Amino acid sequence: IQINQKPYFLVNGSLEKIENNNFVRLQQNINTSIKQITKQYILSNKNEIFRYNIINHLLVLAHQPFQFHNIKQIAEVRSVLYILAKNQLFVVGSCELGLCGEITTQITQPQLLITPKEPQKLFPGYNNLVLQANDKLFAIGANKGELCLKDKIYDHFTPLKYKAKILSQSALSNTFYDSGNHLFQCGTIQVNSNAKSIFYQVFTPQAVIKPSNSIIAMATLNNQRVFSTSKTIESQNFVVYKKNNSCESGFQVVGNQPLNDYITFLGNNSFKNVAFDGETAVFYNAQIEAEINWVLIGGAIGGVFLLILTVVVCIRKKRTGYEKIQENENKDVAKYT
Repeated sequence: IQINQKPYFLVNGSLEKIENNNFVRLQQNINTSIKQITKQYILSNKNEIFRYNIINHLLVLAHQPFQFHNIKQIAEVRSVLYILAKNQLFVVGSCELGLCGEITTQITQPQLLITPKEPQKLFPGYNNLVLQANDKLFAIGANKGELCLKDKIYDHFTPLKYKAKILSQSALSNTFYDSGNHLFQCGTIQVNSNAKSIFYQVFTPQAVIKPSNSIIAMATLNNQRVFSTSKTIESQNFVVYKKNNSCESGFQVVGNQPLNDYITFLGNNSFKNVAFDGETAVFYNAQIEAEINWVLIGGAIGGVFLLILTVVVCIRKKRTGYEKIQENENKDVAKYT
């Protein structure tokens, strides 16, 4: 779970945060096993949906299971929660940017959202939702080209022209998707030339370097990506290294220029899930009883809690400057097709 851009972890049913390199428990145990975790919500195997309350640091039961006998997946975009059950899509929350179709008001109880086909998987983005139906992708919400669409999408589902096994969007208004054989990027692309960063808005998928093994899970933030493959865990444009006896993370640099798409090998492990906040990457396998075995990249944790393997004992101390990308985006963007 990410709250205010900081990672919180669910460990054996208890919500924890990292404070002074140690886990600090935020609430009592949950008497149920965990099926899925999003930014603010937790789905239990009893089809209960909990929401984290930032004021009292408790997980509150947000939605009773009632008519949802088998919730396959939940997804969160802004203040909207999507519930995928029985190959139907339900929506609840504060509707904006066309995220609830034609509805523009507050929805307090889950309401059925009509989809072009029976949805099977959801990919939440920054301002939109992409759903997979058979071998096709459809998007709803707002976009600025991060889905390789020239026209904005709002209150209707728009078919996408490409196929993807895994799709991941970042706050930089771009999307990375894995077609199986290739990794492509849509949206805002950064090019470094003559000590200056130029940002291009593209509407044709651009190929980027991908790991040599099959991608199982991918997480992105701005232009940085982390992967769990069938054999390894790797990162792209995100490295952790020691410098002058201190730990820093950022871009691999050749001369005075960052090397775009540089892939860093992190370990011979394979995990089903990965979470990434720009400073710390957590690779983990969520077991049925919420027991989590994970690998932590970019952060250090004191003590032993479950099976924690600290691959790189470094806490990031310096940001890479990508926080300013969105501020400069409108200044340097050159559009082409």
